[in-house]
Amino acid sequence: MLKNIPSNFKPVVYAALVILSLLFILLIVKYINKVISKVGKQKKSKPNRPKVNKIKKTKLDTGRNTTVFSIFSYIKIMRMFSLKFKQMRLLKRVLKLVQAPTARILIINPEMAFYYFKQYFEKVFSFNLDKKEKDDELNYTIQMSKKFILEKNKIKKTKDIPLNTSIEITNELGGSFISKIIDVNSSHVLISIPSHMVKHISTLKDMILRVNFVNNDDAWYEFTTFVTEVKQIGNMNFFQLAHSEKIERKQRRKYHRSDSKIPATFYLLSVYKFEGKEKVMLHKKTMQSGYITNISEKGFCMTLKQNEAYTPNRLMKIEYILHGKKESVVGKIKSAEKLNMGLRLNVEIIKQTSSTRLNNSLFIYKLHPYFDNNVLIKGKMNTEIHKSISYENNELIKHRKLISSYAKVKMDVNDFKNNKPGLLKKITFD
Repeated sequence: MLKNIPSNFKPVVYAALVILSLLFILLIVKYINKVISKVGKQKKSKPNRPKVNKIKKTKLDTGRNTTVFSIFSYIKIMRMFSLKFKQMRLLKRVLKLVQAPTARILIINPEMAFYYFKQYFEKVFSFNLDKKEKDDELNYTIQMSKKFILEKNKIKKTKDIPLNTSIEITNELGGSFISKIIDVNSSHVLISIPSHMVKHISTLKDMILRVNFVNNDDAWYEFTTFVTEVKQIGNMNFFQLAHSEKIERKQRRKYHRSDSKIPATFYLLSVYKFEGKEKVMLHKKTMQSGYITNISEKGFCMTLKQNEAYTPNRLMKIEYILHGKKESVVGKIKSAEKLNMGLRLNVEIIKQTSSTRLNNSLFIYKLHPYFDNNVLIKGKMNTEIHKSISYENNELIKHRKLISSYAKVKMDVNDFKNNKPGLLKKITFD
């Protein structure tokens, strides 16, 4: 048969036959390995361990997939957002359920991912899933959404620096001055020169300059550059800085933060030992009302009225309402800063439930389908939310009344030492 083939085509035919035979051998080897692994699993009796971060099939995996997800889009999105294969499978599920037209839209406009995530969460809330399945779905998607958020705020080139960004410029001798980004184009970065630095223009022109600035994602960026030209417009002087191919991102926060203004109630806690066990005492008379000004997965920043009892390393309980649900966490004060009108606390969360962590994450990454910045924007407030809010208001009123009544009680030191029952009844908080 091969003799009848023209001599010009014989090398091509031989090469094709070799490739086909290699592919056939690979398929046989793969099949044999699969059979051997199955037999090995049956022989070895392994304990039933819960599988972590496995994307399981649920009721959400139904219906026809109408989303176009090409190989090019798959590879590009995976590399662009540093996603793993499991996260890519989940992303495909999200796009399928919300009926996104194509995955390529995430490459063109990454912010569309949050629109799809919100739609997906709305579907998850509406589906008849048990609590564990629902929490797993939400947690998996939140872990993936972090990649999109960090990528959205990340500056990779000097061309991406926003206008009016304040920068600090340091020269080779260690001297520095503050300036501002006036313009960024394809050839240079235009910055202003302060009036007190005009006399040093000729010296700075021949130096390597180090530029530092802070972006809105609380990251510190640094790059080196040099002056290409000095420009004068009217009485103002400007430097044209060369673009840098390398820009470093430093002092990055471990956890993403989201600004907020959530009313909260704070109590101090103390730990003591009783019968060999550690007990926690809540001091209700230390109750303070204030605001949570920003939230991360591991901590809060809060403002409250001036109070000398709130000092670093003290434990405290924080109660607040988020997405119509009453939440409570235990935190440790890391730092306390006095303000003109009160006190600012940085608190590390040391104890919280899984549902509270999930609810906080939905707020941090702005993924809740019914709330925007803790304000109900979609649907009606259900009975559970009404109960939660009314309960919180009643608790605040109750504690305020108790504190005011406590302030009116005149305690006699001798009566307190003698432990008279009548006085103890008056000052006990239930």
